[in-house]
Amino acid sequence: MVRLSEESEARTIGVSNYEIPDLKELLKSSDVTPAVNQIEFHPFLYQKDLLQFCEKNRIQLEAYSPLTRGERLDHPNLLAVAKKYGKTSAQVLIRWSLQHGLVVIPKSIHEERI
Repeated sequence: MVRLSEESEARTIGVSNYEIPDLKELLKSSDVTPAVNQIEFHPFLYQKDLLQFCEKNRIQLEAYSPLTRGERLDHPNLLAVAKKYGKTSAQVLIRWSLQHGLVVIPKSIHEERI
């Protein structure tokens, strides 16, 4: 990807699941800065250091599984916030990621939710 970007075959590159050491190595070894780093991100997997590193280096974070794969939609704290604001747990989770500046990719395998 870096080679394609350097040869003007790709305007930008993106990475997935890169941690801070991975990003540091990429930035050190190339003049190319990834436009996006796709990671799992939600309140139960809050990667604050990575978020701050990416903000500092102008790398957009993109959240996959922002709905915790449905595993924590019934968490008591999440349900309490949802009830307080008259929203669903999914709406609260999406809003949380958006408020942290992430691009959000929610997904459903259920046709009725699409």
